[in-house]
Amino acid sequence: MERNQVHTLPFALAIACMLGLTHEVVYAENIDPTNNGSQYAYGENVGWINLEPLGNGGPGVEVSSSELTGWMWGENIGWISLSCLNTNSCGTVHYGVTNDGAGNLSGFAWSENVGWINFAPTGSGVIIDPTTGIFGGRAWGENIGWMSFHSPGPVAFSVATSWRGGMPTPNVTPIANAGSDRTVRVGSLVTLDGRGSSDPDNGPGLLSFAWSQTTGPAVVLTGATTAMPTFTPTLMGTYTFHLVVNDSQDSSVPDGVTLTVPQLGDIDVDGDVDSNDLNLIVAARNTPANGPNDLRDLNRDGKIDALDARKLALLCTRPRCATQ
Repeated sequence: MERNQVHTLPFALAIACMLGLTHEVVYAENIDPTNNGSQYAYGENVGWINLEPLGNGGPGVEVSSSELTGWMWGENIGWISLSCLNTNSCGTVHYGVTNDGAGNLSGFAWSENVGWINFAPTGSGVIIDPTTGIFGGRAWGENIGWMSFHSPGPVAFSVATSWRGGMPTPNVTPIANAGSDRTVRVGSLVTLDGRGSSDPDNGPGLLSFAWSQTTGPAVVLTGATTAMPTFTPTLMGTYTFHLVVNDSQDSSVPDGVTLTVPQLGDIDVDGDVDSNDLNLIVAARNTPANGPNDLRDLNRDGKIDALDARKLALLCTRPRCATQ
């Protein structure tokens, strides 16, 4: 097996484009500290994987006592990101490979060409000897099979780092964020939003989501194990939901969000439908609705117009829509 060599200029340009950089990039990789070639893993289906592409000071892998960051490169599969921190994408897709401080790795890397790579698959996993810095074990990708980090032969290879470990670092509990309280229209599709949830130490696994309703008229919550479930309130009332996130080891403290659903037409949410509500429609007449939950869009056609005003007049809770 001949080890692949990175084509320096194209790869550098690719990394710069992925990071959105036009100025000099400062890297902190700490692979192959003795410069003896201890930088290659091997995938049974994809060939050599370089953990120190472009050599010393390049965009390779940096090992710390809590996580791995940086990039790996395979001639046949392209770049592999060890952490969402590489591209500042943690707010969108939170992932990464973590280190428990004693060299036991877990979590996931990501490749745009082959998908997720699990560093702690069932029956195997990747470790780093905390006294020598030498990698061992195997990672698994659904689309690439096994990736080995050490072999004594017949073609010997290994990966080493200058990092040295100690006692395992305790896991940091993730933080749930169920979003902001708000007022929504009865009969509209409502989307909860837990994308603000976070995991301070980025692991050991991907965040999972668990939503539950705690108060209000019962609803069917579609996608209760996703970041953004939906439901449709058919009755006025106060709806409260709790979100718990888990990093595959610890669960967060529940975070709640409250949604107020006033009666149809009660735009100012004062408990009745009157001329004050009508005036709010007239003031916004012939304008687009502010999303699917706009209280002024009574007929749900995506715009605020005379049809909404006419409908509100029929919903007034006082004679002639009086305010008193």
